[in-house]
Amino acid sequence: MYCFLHLEPSLADELFAEHDGMTGDTEQSAGPIGGGDLVTLSSLPKSRWHTLAHMDTIKQRNKPKEPPKIPKAAPFFLPTQPGLQLKFVDPKTDEELNIETGATKLVRMAKLQPMTDFQVCLKECARINNFSEAFNCLKLMGPAATDVEMRSLGPEGGGSEETLGHMIQLLLHQLKTGKDFELLQAHMSLFLKLYADNIANSKELVKMVEELLSEQQSVWGRVHQQLDKNSCLVGYLRSATI
Repeated sequence: MYCFLHLEPSLADELFAEHDGMTGDTEQSAGPIGGGDLVTLSSLPKSRWHTLAHMDTIKQRNKPKEPPKIPKAAPFFLPTQPGLQLKFVDPKTDEELNIETGATKLVRMAKLQPMTDFQVCLKECARINNFSEAFNCLKLMGPAATDVEMRSLGPEGGGSEETLGHMIQLLLHQLKTGKDFELLQAHMSLFLKLYADNIANSKELVKMVEELLSEQQSVWGRVHQQLDKNSCLVGYLRSATI
């Protein structure tokens, strides 16, 4: 009269491990569960990671409809020399000032855009080969700040090819941990969208991305297998006659 369902030990252990992790603190619940067969989510609002894939559309929508108005001309004052008698300062051209001071108009982009806090953290994490702190720093940022940080990694934004390599290492490291899976996928999608051409032109970056692709396929294969198991189990429970 009664039907007993037999669960595989690995699947049952994973379900109980997930339940126990939800009752513990945040750090314990974010650890690896199920022997590496499952992944954890970031528990962030959907807008925090879903918006990253549509930042271009949002920027286009938020553009002002009218061009900015030119401000009124400010009052003009001639520079004077200090003293009791009124004497005007001899105006000099930019070329004369550059000759006297030895200045140049050529300015490097790296001087205008120094390394951000995230880039400094990313470089330090690459030195010790542990990118957990860098990803946590990226996790605390909003969609707009994350987009700005991503765009500043490349040579066009003041970064370098080395910084792009560090970012690929961060994605690979976080993918192996199985934590914050949906947030990581959003970061990975935005990064590859911005720097596909830079990666294609660098043999070293191509090798790193190939390793990232292999790990992505391996992780998603395990997750897809567990989803199929749970889907079959739920379908059986719904249709089983007890």
